Amino acid sequence: MKALRITISILLILVALFALLTAASYMIWHRSAMATLVEQYLWVSGQSGKHASVENAEEHLAVRAEEEKELWALPDLKYKSTVTQPEDRLVVFSGSEETDNSIIYIHGGAYVDEATKYHLKFCDKLARSANATVYFPVYPLAPDATWEDAYPLIERIYIDEMSKCRPVTVMGDSAGGGFSAAFCEYLGQKGLTQPDHLILLSPWLDISMESSDYASYEKTDPMLAADTLVVFGRSWAGDLDAKDYRVSPMYGDVSAFPETTILVGTREIFYPDVTQFQEKLLDAGVNSTLIVGEGLNHVFPIYSIPEAKDMLTVITDVIRGN
Repeated sequence: MKALRITISILLILVALFALLTAASYMIWHRSAMATLVEQYLWVSGQSGKHASVENAEEHLAVRAEEEKELWALPDLKYKSTVTQPEDRLVVFSGSEETDNSIIYIHGGAYVDEATKYHLKFCDKLARSANATVYFPVYPLAPDATWEDAYPLIERIYIDEMSKCRPVTVMGDSAGGGFSAAFCEYLGQKGLTQPDHLILLSPWLDISMESSDYASYEKTDPMLAADTLVVFGRSWAGDLDAKDYRVSPMYGDVSAFPETTILVGTREIFYPDVTQFQEKLLDAGVNSTLIVGEGLNHVFPIYSIPEAKDMLTVITDVIRGN
């Protein structure tokens, strides 16, 4: 009985602490308790300190150069959609036997890091929610590759899907969001048909990182630092100018863009650039919607938090034209 009373007491204390965390999260940051816990996890898990200096970033590039010699392998996770890998550089998630939409999802990772389980699980959910076929390119990464090596893969997949005469969405997060936006600018420059929808999650829009606003947001962003991103961006650009639209869509022509939806958190360093890019889209007459996650972090829709569930519904409605 004594052990049972102790267990019950501990459970009651944990419930009370979680209730306090929930109240504080909503009152201070306007977010769920789970969002606060995820942010703390990102701070302490090494995500924030992984590339905390330019030297660390350069060391990480050297490590990734060795790792990229071996082709990325699809992790053995519990998927609810049908997942196949028809070729080395492409993973496909199918929401059903007869899907209604095609989605090309370009993952983030500062153009250096491979896809994470969070990317894969998000695409797994997205395939089922939107009854879509999600094409997940395993595109070549820096420092062994540059934008010039990756574009042909994305273009080939895109042209193939456009030939099927059904709705196509181009979508990406972080660096993949920047890649997605740049790719649509690239389509505009070539006079090619745009996708039906463009969806950007916390896109990295300017690899030059010259904005003066980054420093104040680095204090609340557990994942990103401007100095290290410059190192990764320079490697991805290769011989290209860092302000060329193909690597920094902030400086490109967006007038041909399709219907665009952008999601961003207020506690990430890309927030100022994203709001500026939204103004650029609206000035160009693009039908663009910006969804701001108050008190939320970088690429918040891919994490297991209540706000992400809401955003999956929003994204699904966009893709399905609801």
